[in-house]
Amino acid sequence: MRGISEKRKLAEEKCKRSASREWFRKTLRGWCITIVLGSLDLLLRITFLRRLGVKNAFNLTVEEVEFVFCNLPRSFDGLRILLLTDFHAGAIAGLCDGALRKAGQQDYDYCILGGDYIFGWREENAAAYSTVSNIGRELCKRSRVFGVLGNHDLYSVGQALDNCGVEMLVNENACIEKGAEKLFICGVDDSHFYKADDFTLADEDIGDDEFKIIAAHSPSRYKQAAKKGYSLYLAGHTHGGQICLPGGFALATNMRAKRKMAKGKWEYDAMAGYTSPGVGVTNLGVRFFCEPEITVITLRRGS
Repeated sequence: MRGISEKRKLAEEKCKRSASREWFRKTLRGWCITIVLGSLDLLLRITFLRRLGVKNAFNLTVEEVEFVFCNLPRSFDGLRILLLTDFHAGAIAGLCDGALRKAGQQDYDYCILGGDYIFGWREENAAAYSTVSNIGRELCKRSRVFGVLGNHDLYSVGQALDNCGVEMLVNENACIEKGAEKLFICGVDDSHFYKADDFTLADEDIGDDEFKIIAAHSPSRYKQAAKKGYSLYLAGHTHGGQICLPGGFALATNMRAKRKMAKGKWEYDAMAGYTSPGVGVTNLGVRFFCEPEITVITLRRGS
């Protein structure tokens, strides 16, 4: 696991010095969000929809997705990757345990964790850290696990997962070999809040013709990834909107990318992408017309 970058270090120190939750709420945007969320919560309670929204948050689905690449090394045809993101441990008791149970029932070769393991505005919470460590230990019993950090995660969250055996990719890469062929899984640090992503470091020592997968918490850096020649971009962060209108139209996506990239499969130039709605919830702690998800991705070689 690469050491903490100066950008992330400064951002974390600023949050701690100014009591991050209060610091955030003192901004105009923070106050607006607080008012809106409070109003929505009151509306849900008045209309008796809150209980339904919480129930929806437990309706975890398994999404099977297949991608076909002409440049995928033959040895990796049929490789299956389990994508888990946005646990937000501590938001609703039991969500993480349910996700682990369902993940244990899936057939896959490797696991990628997409960030935002903690609930709250970058808080250090002993109970949440214990849950995150348990997630790392359980998943590492099954396969090799790779992870990236999200906008809710302090660097210490990554260290906790690293101590459990998760290969945390903080602007770095890992190589998977089968015989003489290779596949690279790269990961960048959070670009949403910490702005600490570095694609040059993540690409370090990888040849131009290698097959590369990029794991990033947010889909917002799709242009940078496409320029670097990645074949597949895996992300989370958006929760698929979490609260959507009928038909799945997200009221908010909280990202700097095209709306089509907020959930599911997408493409940009020669690069394919997938944004998971994630496992957990934040803020109101409910879901409407947007089910939580664990994703099993199958890679195929073809034209």
